[in-house]
Amino acid sequence: MDTEKVIDALEGMSVDTFVGKVPIRSYDHQAIMPTWYGIMDFSPDYSFPIIPQVNVIGRKGITPVEQIKKIRGGK
Repeated sequence: MDTEKVIDALEGMSVDTFVGKVPIRSYDHQAIMPTWYGIMDFSPDYSFPIIPQVNVIGRKGITPVEQIKKIRGGK
C-alpha cells in the first residue's frame, strides 16, 4: 500500500459511515466525528437510564486549523 496515495485520496473527502457523513479535514487528516452528549435520566418506559435530549458536537468541538497552526508555530 502506498501511504501517500491513500492520504491524497482521502484529503478533503467525506466518508459515509454508520453515524452519517464524516468529513476528513485536508490540513491534518482529522476525521470530524460527531460527539453526542446529554443528561441521563430515568423513564418509566425503560429499565435503564436514557438521555432524553441528545445534543451533537461536530465541527464546533474540534480544534480549528488556525489554532493548530499557531501551536505548531505557523505550519
